[in-house]
Amino acid sequence: MAVKKGSEIPEAPLDPVAIEWLYSLANANFKAQADLDESVWRSLSFIAALFALSVAVFRNTEPHLRFHAGWVNLIAGSFYILGILCFIISFGFLVWIVWEREFLHPARDGQVKQYATELTGWHRSRLGKRGDVGKDVVGDLHLFMVDLLVKANDRNLPLIKSRLAGRSRAIILMLTGFAFLCASEASIFIGKLWL
Repeated sequence: MAVKKGSEIPEAPLDPVAIEWLYSLANANFKAQADLDESVWRSLSFIAALFALSVAVFRNTEPHLRFHAGWVNLIAGSFYILGILCFIISFGFLVWIVWEREFLHPARDGQVKQYATELTGWHRSRLGKRGDVGKDVVGDLHLFMVDLLVKANDRNLPLIKSRLAGRSRAIILMLTGFAFLCASEASIFIGKLWL
């Protein structure tokens, strides 16, 4: 059946198996996104350890820069400044990671219970006492949750992606800054051997 562009497609009742599959798919996607967001927070301990190690190298290198002149100070100072710049920029990305953003979550249990009560009343008034409304209510609740989960997934995924990108950039810049600080220390050491 061909559908014309811009025409409304009437909503047909979905098969209970399709509703259950949609619900499990949307729920699995929501859980996967929550795991991705949690991985960003778990990686902050690694970033803190890398920062502490870099501060140790940073504090060790800075006093040595004052006692050398000429090319050693120029090379070591350049690496030192580049390392500091990398850390400053990485802190910008860290702020981006931890900056509070509004994530969308599905309905709370109380809201779902209230909606289920309303659905039960609606189905009872429609079917009367002659029908079992349990399956209809569960199917409608699953569709309700699918809609909420899909909206949450669509809203949260770009936020999570930006946090993941910020984390990657922060780690790369911190590792680069650490390498520059180590290169500064190495050039001071080599300068001591040659002078």
